[in-house]
Amino acid sequence: MSLMSIARVAGSTLVFLGLPCLAFADTVCTSGSLSTIDGTTCDIGNLRFTFTGLVGSNSSGVPWADSDFEFAVLSNGFELSGPPAQSISSSSQFGVSDVAELTFQVTDLTDQILSLDVTGGNPSASGEDALAENFMTLNGNNGSLEAINAVGSSRGVVTSDIGFHFSNGAITFGDGIATPFALTLDNGGGIARIDSTTTDFTFVTGHAVPEPRSLTLVSIGVLGLLGIARCKLRRHQ
Repeated sequence: MSLMSIARVAGSTLVFLGLPCLAFADTVCTSGSLSTIDGTTCDIGNLRFTFTGLVGSNSSGVPWADSDFEFAVLSNGFELSGPPAQSISSSSQFGVSDVAELTFQVTDLTDQILSLDVTGGNPSASGEDALAENFMTLNGNNGSLEAINAVGSSRGVVTSDIGFHFSNGAITFGDGIATPFALTLDNGGGIARIDSTTTDFTFVTGHAVPEPRSLTLVSIGVLGLLGIARCKLRRHQ
């Protein structure tokens, strides 16, 4: 995990000491149809979201839209639900897909986003080249975070990454994608499915703990500043 420089840490501390309390958005996120939330800015706890659109594809029907989903506020994130369980199959050499992705921007108003989690909906896949997954990604000012539940099948060999988490940095603000389901088939027959599209997207927040080396460097810097202050006081005595 990348660490901020001592100067940056000190500067951030001084900035926060000089700022008044951060104002939260006028609107607190509320549960309801995604169509009433998408395109708005609202707060969930210490997280401020701006929802920027639903991207959907559906080879077997009409592409997914906001009106197909319900949005529910959680204590540390949100839930998307609505469509029934999804499944796609094909025996052709042409790819098919069934995907819904909600894009958003998020800012942590009080600390940092340390990791993500995605729960709900069990993906499965079989056949030549199939993939079923739900996931959330966040690329921000100080790294990237990801949480994935995925099952793939290649020539009948099934692999899975259920509960995969990737954390590279502690993010204050960033651009995210929340995907309740993404089913794809390429280059041959197969089946990809997910038994539920109800998915919770949650955020773990807090303050990143510096590594011991950084703490030592900060301590040396503080002691140095104290030494300079003592020298100045002696000169004036």
